[in-house]
Amino acid sequence: MIRLQRILNDLKELETDTKELQKPTINLYSVWNIFDATINAYPSTRCYLDSDSNIVDNAIFERAIVKVIEGLQNDLKMIKN
Repeated sequence: MIRLQRILNDLKELETDTKELQKPTINLYSVWNIFDATINAYPSTRCYLDSDSNIVDNAIFERAIVKVIEGLQNDLKMIKN
């Protein structure tokens, strides 16, 4: 019974995160924070939610966007082709 209660609590927490991710006002920085917290709480999700997982189309671009949102645009380095 205790194990089922833990699973139910985990599912409630994940549902809260899922609802947060569906808000139209969410930004990439917030998404990364939610994903990082989820990875810390549930390490088995790392392969799905980490910044270099298959769901990330352009990891360099996404990291740059997060830096801009954080106000760290001075940390950006020019990337030449």
